[in-house]
Amino acid sequence: MKKVIFLLAALLASGTLQAGVIVDSLDNTDNISYTFGAASVSDNGGSGIVTLQKTSTNYVDTGMDWQLGGASGGSMDINAYTSASITPEGPVNGGYYNVNILLYDALGDYIAEQAWITDTQDTETQTVVLADLINASAYAESGVASWALRIRANLPHDVENSGFGFTEIAVNNIPEPVSLALIGIFGGGALFVRRLLM
Repeated sequence: MKKVIFLLAALLASGTLQAGVIVDSLDNTDNISYTFGAASVSDNGGSGIVTLQKTSTNYVDTGMDWQLGGASGGSMDINAYTSASITPEGPVNGGYYNVNILLYDALGDYIAEQAWITDTQDTETQTVVLADLINASAYAESGVASWALRIRANLPHDVENSGFGFTEIAVNNIPEPVSLALIGIFGGGALFVRRLLM
């Protein structure tokens, strides 16, 4: 029994059974799945700050999409994550940023964008509970199955290379039922051993 408990403890410690926060420390742009408009995205040599800049002085819808695994990762299952957060570092050349949640159906077809953060220069970490945002929207009954983040840097329109830097994007994932069962077995085994030792 002690071997089973030790094995489960090792799996839990290694992260195999671990649920919770998945953090992109933005040392690279691997999770940036798409850029559009006049976007220039840089990881600044792996400094832990990804910058999004608009390289035009005209109004051009400019931004980047973020999802785990980048372009090859596909949008993220809405039932596998409870929340998302973004940590801005600061404006570049007086820039602003905003964030929307891209919503997709079960076939991966685009449904809509749901506004999360409106144009701001705020550098506080922002967090959203996905279910609260979607359920309060007009898209609650649209069969939303997956999502991604869309980050824009459109303001000010007339300043070239304006934008924003970001240091972290994180999501809270929900453990799979098998993981929950194993964690329950681990907890039950630990209690059993504790009783034996008493």
